[in-house]
Amino acid sequence: MQIGVIGGSGIIGSRVVSEALSRGHRVTAFSRDASQILDTRPNITWESLDITDAEGIAAVLPDLDVLISGFSPGNTAKDPADAVARAIADPAVYVKAATALLTAL
Repeated sequence: MQIGVIGGSGIIGSRVVSEALSRGHRVTAFSRDASQILDTRPNITWESLDITDAEGIAAVLPDLDVLISGFSPGNTAKDPADAVARAIADPAVYVKAATALLTAL
């Protein structure tokens, strides 16, 4: 199965990615800036994706069997305080992300 994981470098997303790979699935992991990801595991591809861009999300859907979102603003894996600050500063980002996902479908 080809599984897409939004937020693949975050706390939840990285665990979903690892679990999917351990079960023999192919994974396309999405991050805000995939150029910063150094991951040499087999069966994984990293791509940059803007979670608020419905057209960008729609463009990746045809290549996936399933899309899982582990989205959160900020980088909770490296700086939990920053992630909380971003969520408080712009709570509408969750609405923007959900709207983009629903529009893409």
